[in-house]
Amino acid sequence: MKINIYIGHTILFIFSIFSVLFAQEQPNTKVIDSLLIYRANDTTEAPYYKYKTALEISKHIGDKRRELKSYFRLMYYFGNKKNLDSMMHYAYYFENSEYQNKYRNLAYFYYYYKANSLVYNFEMIEQSLLELEKAYSYSDESNMIDGIRIKTNLAYSYISKKQYDKAIETLKPYTPDSIKVTPRVKFGLLSTLAQAYQCKKDGKNSYPLNLKTLKIAKQLKDTTKIFFIKSFLVHDYHLQGKHNKAIDSGLQIINHLKKYNPVMLQANYYNLSLAYDAIDQTDKAIFYMNEAIAPKKGLYEAMSDHNLEESLDYLAKFYTKNKKYKRANLTLCQKSDIISNARAKEQKAFTDYYDVKIRIIDQEKEKEKIQSEKKILTLQNNKQKQYILMLSIGFTCLLLIFSILWVYSKYFKSKEKIKALENKEREILKNHIQVRETELSMLATNKAKLLSELSEIKKELSGAIKENDKSKIHTIEKDMNSFLVKLANDNVFSKRLESQYPDMVMVLKDLHPQLSQNDIRHCILIKLGLSLKESAQLMHVGIGAIKMGRNRARTKINLPAETTTLKQYLDKISEDALIYDKE
Repeated sequence: MKINIYIGHTILFIFSIFSVLFAQEQPNTKVIDSLLIYRANDTTEAPYYKYKTALEISKHIGDKRRELKSYFRLMYYFGNKKNLDSMMHYAYYFENSEYQNKYRNLAYFYYYYKANSLVYNFEMIEQSLLELEKAYSYSDESNMIDGIRIKTNLAYSYISKKQYDKAIETLKPYTPDSIKVTPRVKFGLLSTLAQAYQCKKDGKNSYPLNLKTLKIAKQLKDTTKIFFIKSFLVHDYHLQGKHNKAIDSGLQIINHLKKYNPVMLQANYYNLSLAYDAIDQTDKAIFYMNEAIAPKKGLYEAMSDHNLEESLDYLAKFYTKNKKYKRANLTLCQKSDIISNARAKEQKAFTDYYDVKIRIIDQEKEKEKIQSEKKILTLQNNKQKQYILMLSIGFTCLLLIFSILWVYSKYFKSKEKIKALENKEREILKNHIQVRETELSMLATNKAKLLSELSEIKKELSGAIKENDKSKIHTIEKDMNSFLVKLANDNVFSKRLESQYPDMVMVLKDLHPQLSQNDIRHCILIKLGLSLKESAQLMHVGIGAIKMGRNRARTKINLPAETTTLKQYLDKISEDALIYDKE
């Protein structure tokens, strides 16, 4: 099943490239830009194939800026999928391009988002700091927003390293209201600074900052951000000693968080646990801390090792407070394992990061070696081509002499073949005449049969009129109606109609297999330009039946009334069929 899906996506990818490249001589850059639209946290295969298509088209038309942007999107896509190998693969091509200095703004965003991915998706804080440094080197000094974005990410990295004072020191100069930045940038700055204060257990400073960010979120009408901040305010209340208010606020937003920002449920449960412990409701503190620790499918994943270590420490204290010493001991053992695993994971992430870099460099060296060998082989092939060319010229001269002699000998034979073809053409014409004669014979036979039936009905009608037999006249009237229906449904007549536009009938049946024989007959009468009255007379039915038949055909073809008439559509079908037949 997975192989079939992979093959399907590959075919779709190739088709999308060819459809764009050959639909027009020079693909519009808007087409590429539409493929490169960022889809936040979308890790399905659809964005990947769009970014790959954009990359191939950009290479084809030599658009270096959009080629770099494609590498950027692919790097960040695989970062969100937590696939370090593929992420570094596309990062290598971006970073080794000679054009990144030309597009400095694009390079700034690339390194900024690469740093984001490393810290959020792989917990590689040191490597993230290096990428932030590169982003800062490409930032526009006159653009304060670029600098604040980098400082905000830098502060988050310091928080992850438990260097809270350094995070506050980094962001505090940018907090005055006089600084003019976009609401979203200001939101990130203030919420990160508030988080640093909360980690220091300084609710006095974090609370007013969170109130400001809540106001910004409401201005943006961003429900996700609103409940993000409200979950932080729960912790502020706890830090200020307002434990019951913290609990009430935390419980009120649980359902809202599930709907708008499920990831923040984890932090909210954690905050509720601390608030319940503060009012000596240890059982509830234990319950909510366990809720925070355990990942919930579709809501949030497992905690990071750093947060899990701290949460297990609290949980062990709660168990001890409840005199559940065995569980407390098991929790502390789990904490010890987490610490060991975290160190091992950090070391592995560090080595994996540089292993991938080295492996990619080795691959590039191997490519260079192959290209060098190809150049040598190309030179050798060029020499061989010269020898082959000389031999070919000599051989061609000999071949030309023999060809002239051969053509001369075949000249007389070709005369006989022409005569044979003329005879064959006469035979085909004769067969065609026979087919037409057979068709005429069938028409004559059918007509004679119908005239005979009509004559019988006439005799019966004359006798019934003389006898003044009303029931018999009524029966004859039914027979006459049956005769007219039979005449209207005459297969020979239908086939004769269809033979006028055989290609159009074939195309109609192919495009719209749901059309019945009667629907196609109506279409042919429309194509012939017959009016409703003429069609009704020809088919021996009422005008209403003709209207219904035409409407039924139009409905099956699914042709919107406002765009084109059925006659125009059939004319176009007929023209397309003619062009196809000529080809």
